[in-house]
Amino acid sequence: MMELILVLAVFIITKYMTYKTTEEWGLPRFLDYRPYSCQRCLTFWTLTSIYLTCGLILHLWITMAVGLVLTILDTIAFSIHIKENTVSVNDMIIIEKNTNKYEIN
Repeated sequence: MMELILVLAVFIITKYMTYKTTEEWGLPRFLDYRPYSCQRCLTFWTLTSIYLTCGLILHLWITMAVGLVLTILDTIAFSIHIKENTVSVNDMIIIEKNTNKYEIN
């Protein structure tokens, strides 16, 4: 039970901190390159390294296994979310043609 609480606590804190880092605070210069420049990548690599550290150094094998599965599922879900909520270029052209830019509300 304690390992499950550890996995969820690490997951929630890391998700919050990577959101704050990528969206509000901005990345430090040493992390401002690809695999860390997007929230999905930063979250994946941060969680992966934390759970591998828990498993290999602290010998918490269940924490490592459950954490890595949770990390992979989160990355897949985040990718699907981005894909479904991204507006394509063709859709933007249609939206701009249908929108009257000079309309006063």
